[in-house]
Amino acid sequence: MKIAQRLHYRTWREDRLFEETLAFLTAHKDAVDEITLFSSNTTDGTSGDDADTLRRQREDLPILRRRIEAFRHAGFTSVGINVLFTLGHIDESEEPKNPLPFQKIVGYRGDMSNICNCPSDEDFLQFTEEKYALYASVKPDFLWVDDDIKVFWNGVKFGCFCPKCLSGFNAANGFSYTRESLVAEMEKPENNDLRGLWVRDISGRITKLLRRIGDAVRSVDPSIRLGFMTQRQSWSTYNGMDFPAWFTALGAEMGRPGEGCYFDALPEDLMTKTFSTAQQAYEYPDTVTDIQYELENFPIHTWQKSMTTAAAELSLAAAAGMNGVLLNNANEFIGLRGQDRLYDRIARERICWKDYLEAGSGLKCGGFYPAFSLKYDQRRTMEPGESFFTTLEQAEKHDVTRTYALSRMGLPITMQKTGAWGVILTGNLSQGYTDEELLEMFRGPVIVAGNAVEALERRGFEKYLGVRSAGSGSIGLFEEIEPGDPVNRELLDIPLRNVHPAFFGDGGHWFTAASEGVRTVSFMKEQGGSTLGIATSLYENELGGRVCVLGYAPFHMQNDLSRFLQLSAIQTWLLGDRETVKLLTPGRTALFVREGEKCAEAAVLNLTMDVQESVEVSVRGNVQGWLCTPEGKKPLCGKMLEGSTLFDLGPAAPYEVRFLITKTK
Repeated sequence: MKIAQRLHYRTWREDRLFEETLAFLTAHKDAVDEITLFSSNTTDGTSGDDADTLRRQREDLPILRRRIEAFRHAGFTSVGINVLFTLGHIDESEEPKNPLPFQKIVGYRGDMSNICNCPSDEDFLQFTEEKYALYASVKPDFLWVDDDIKVFWNGVKFGCFCPKCLSGFNAANGFSYTRESLVAEMEKPENNDLRGLWVRDISGRITKLLRRIGDAVRSVDPSIRLGFMTQRQSWSTYNGMDFPAWFTALGAEMGRPGEGCYFDALPEDLMTKTFSTAQQAYEYPDTVTDIQYELENFPIHTWQKSMTTAAAELSLAAAAGMNGVLLNNANEFIGLRGQDRLYDRIARERICWKDYLEAGSGLKCGGFYPAFSLKYDQRRTMEPGESFFTTLEQAEKHDVTRTYALSRMGLPITMQKTGAWGVILTGNLSQGYTDEELLEMFRGPVIVAGNAVEALERRGFEKYLGVRSAGSGSIGLFEEIEPGDPVNRELLDIPLRNVHPAFFGDGGHWFTAASEGVRTVSFMKEQGGSTLGIATSLYENELGGRVCVLGYAPFHMQNDLSRFLQLSAIQTWLLGDRETVKLLTPGRTALFVREGEKCAEAAVLNLTMDVQESVEVSVRGNVQGWLCTPEGKKPLCGKMLEGSTLFDLGPAAPYEVRFLITKTK
């Protein structure tokens, strides 16, 4: 796995700090392969004399050239530039201070960014071409375009509605909208087609910008590799998220999926970042062969993350199938001072990552896919009183990240749609798919959250679910287990599940049977004792698919032994013979799976602050197994049980990942 290091503008610009950082990285060459230099000092491209102007860039070029050559002389064969500022990330000041005389992004309410530039401004596009050409002139090995290429949050929300953008949209579609009239029409629930046109138009503006950047770089030196950083889909798909068109227009072979995880106060945020970045990575076109997960500690204060957390992040990147990482942990004033132990650990543990990724080359990631379409904002319907201009994470029914909670109970999740064992549907996210796409999902294993049932009913899918909506509520609800169902056979002494929603939020949906053959796994009860309906159901539909509907707090407070045992049994029923790898040891543990015809891999993360004395995993078939360690691969002695081979991976320290490689005998 490639390890790249990103360095702040001041780190290479100031002589003393550069020499100190160069010496540090040279001493740790066994931990770092590639060097990436930030092009500017701030995320908004401004700061007094540091303003991101062509004059300042020209002044930097001789220094940049010397720094690149110095790193190459020290033995780093890949050294490039990360252009931090293109459109602009966010307004970091309330006072307009951007000296660039271009149209700024205008939000849907008419407010205008102080800093961030409109991608439709021809003067801005010409400036951007010259800017990237200047950076290309110092002969870096690569250039990164950062993730400010978006218009749903650049100082103002949901742009760009400036006169230039409106004129282009109207001309392309034969309209005559003003900003006010267009926004008013887009806010009407029935105008799906208009919203889809607008989102695709935004995507086209981004495609045009990236093509201009790529052409500018190639006009100087076609050998320079290009990279593009993206944002997570679950933040918003307002940009259109046409990754194939964007990467192709830029000519990028490097991709960096973005997601925030800056501190380790909530260590399980690592899981959200892992899945969100993997989701982007698997949507990249095949031409993107260098995918770098970013260890981002912004604003990079000394004790934001422990060494344990950082190592876990990099291990999870390998577990999710990414083949590189970018370390963004160099402080702008002290560089990498004091971080020797982290780099020693990276040098040691990267042997595990290398063995795991090499053995898994060409394998698919197994598990359940949290279904989320890049076309969601182009297709989704709206309810009366709902605004289209809302980031998806702000409303539960649009929030796919909630589904990631199931991974904490050992249920494998994959962001690779091709080869997924089954899918997870939540909220209104089914609206991002056509009927044909949904039918294909229901031909296999499906986990459906209770809040997704009504949206599916409106599409006529209740006959595939096996249940129909009967009600919903919040406080005063608990779940009573049906002892007669086989998936509850280990729960006979645990008769109910109560997350106490009056204290901790959430609640549930309950249902009635819509088809014969529906199995009731649990009932929804209210505090007074009344039975409201079915809370959890299992059903094998006419398409041959197996469906589990989770009505009670499906993704909330997944931290209980009974929940682990029940979900484990439900997973086995849903998958049958498709369950190739399974976590057997109960605990708050995440399992990542990669599999092929004759081999399979498992990566297991201990999500607690306690040592797990042993972690046992089963792999279908009679297989050989090896544990990946910093000393190399070590053979494991497995034992056969009911057609699977059981492996004990040994103890797992807090937030440690254990890597297993297997091969059919």
